[in-house]
Amino acid sequence: YANYTYTDSFSKDASGVWLTTVQIAKNKGNLGITYDRGDLTLGANLYLNGPRLRWAGDVSTPGYGRLDLSARYRFLDHWSVYTRIENVLDARIIEEVGFRQAGIYGIGGISYSFY
Repeated sequence: YANYTYTDSFSKDASGVWLTTVQIAKNKGNLGITYDRGDLTLGANLYLNGPRLRWAGDVSTPGYGRLDLSARYRFLDHWSVYTRIENVLDARIIEEVGFRQAGIYGIGGISYSFY
């Protein structure tokens, strides 16, 4: 699956002047693939995010690409184990100028479903 979003957003300042909306990337996209075989589900997603202005509207943060991987295995009727690793390639991501992102991030756990 894939998606792309183009956002051309403006807002008025206090004096009525139209300015480009900050913190919103004009270009965003996602490429993903999911493999589902009964009790096992594997996924990979590549998120692409273009540059955007910081809150003050004066500096542009760089765009980035981030690869995330996920897995889920159902081992009983209602029980599953899962994991997700975000930013597998340790891309340099700046969400806001001056604040560094953590890099590679992972979670895992056990879940119970009531259905």
